[in-house]
Amino acid sequence: MKKRKIAISIVLLCMVAVAVLASVFIFGQKPEYVSDVDEHKVEAAYNLLKDSLRTETMSYHDFLAEHAENYGQDTVSAEPKNGTSVDGYDGLAAVLDYNAGSDYIVNVKTSGLYQFVLDYKPMGNSLADFNIEVKVNDSRDYEEMKNIMLPLYWTDETKEYPKDRYGDEMAPNQLVKSDWTSAYLYNNTYVSVKPLLFYLQSGENVISVTNISGDGLGIGTLTALEPTFTTPAYSDYRSRQDGELIDGLLKINSTDYTLKNTTQAIYSTENNPALTPHDSEYKKLNTLTWTEAGSEITYELNVPKNGYYHIAFHYKNGKEEFDVFNTIKIDGEVPFTELQSYAFPSTQNNWANETLCDADRKPYEIYLAKGSHSLTLRSEQEPIVQAWQYAKVICEHVSQLELEITKITGSGKDKNRTWQMTRYLPLIPDYLEAYATLIHAIKYELQDDTPNGV
Repeated sequence: MKKRKIAISIVLLCMVAVAVLASVFIFGQKPEYVSDVDEHKVEAAYNLLKDSLRTETMSYHDFLAEHAENYGQDTVSAEPKNGTSVDGYDGLAAVLDYNAGSDYIVNVKTSGLYQFVLDYKPMGNSLADFNIEVKVNDSRDYEEMKNIMLPLYWTDETKEYPKDRYGDEMAPNQLVKSDWTSAYLYNNTYVSVKPLLFYLQSGENVISVTNISGDGLGIGTLTALEPTFTTPAYSDYRSRQDGELIDGLLKINSTDYTLKNTTQAIYSTENNPALTPHDSEYKKLNTLTWTEAGSEITYELNVPKNGYYHIAFHYKNGKEEFDVFNTIKIDGEVPFTELQSYAFPSTQNNWANETLCDADRKPYEIYLAKGSHSLTLRSEQEPIVQAWQYAKVICEHVSQLELEITKITGSGKDKNRTWQMTRYLPLIPDYLEAYATLIHAIKYELQDDTPNGV
């Protein structure tokens, strides 16, 4: 059973906290289970607040709502216009220093939403992830296009861990992989499990890529392709392949990863006999910790025989009151939809075992053929993004409303004067109702992932 530590940071910012605390303390409500919400009412409340903001921004969440299921149907590749031949790459490539860019000309027959795959490679001495800005036809359809992550991939120099003068194990050197990588595009906060979607018009499209990080980013072919949504539900997955459930136990230590896309996933030691390796005298590296959405760790499995297997993790959730989410991939693919943003429950900062299972705690059976396989975990935050979006618009609108009120009353406070604000701002009752509606929706979105309710 894997010994691992999951400590993803669920970044609700202060905004969800403000919204929920306002509900509990200002309105005097105790945590309660929200059985349902009126989706039309929630949508109307969100649009009222968003449309009344003076600063107009389009989030990826809003962009998808406007282009729901309008998918393209082509697969087209293009090379950078300013590309040249590069050793070790089959095609033209461009090397971008800071703020440099390159254009791709992509012709599609069908307008709609497309996924992008980009070839890239570190060409300089930078050891930090690259970030790019993407524009389509000289415009950004949503804010997340401003900052798209192209992560570097890392391996250990050795699994024979060096020791300090006290005999305690130390982390080995990390080596960055310098070969070409083909990757789907995600923004730097990983707001979605699936790759970002970009709208292309029928005919010619100019896709502009600008390096907004360090020098030495090599970019090659960009491919626009029809989105694929072929991941089956577990019931369909289980019925496709005959096989027996295999007995026995195959253990892999958390430190035995083969690849990671972040240096933020770090080794640590814990003096706990429930973890392996463990030594009562010397410190042993026996846990791996990461906290950022998008962090991806890959392990290698050597399976002794064909059949179905249960997969379990020994983990610690550092979030005392909230689940953490990881997508599980086998050989680079998610076997079934239930393993997208799989929730690892709160463990109250203790170690616990989690066998991948359904809502009734029935373990999933995952088919593995005899031989070598990869198992990848990636931290996710998509399950909280909609609640975060609601809280964000509340906070932005409250700040704007406060400024409007100050313009009317002035900055000085007069205890002897009463204002009838609806004479000046007649929509205040509608705004307050919209706040309450969205706070209710936030509770509904988050309550199943916190043991004590929101």
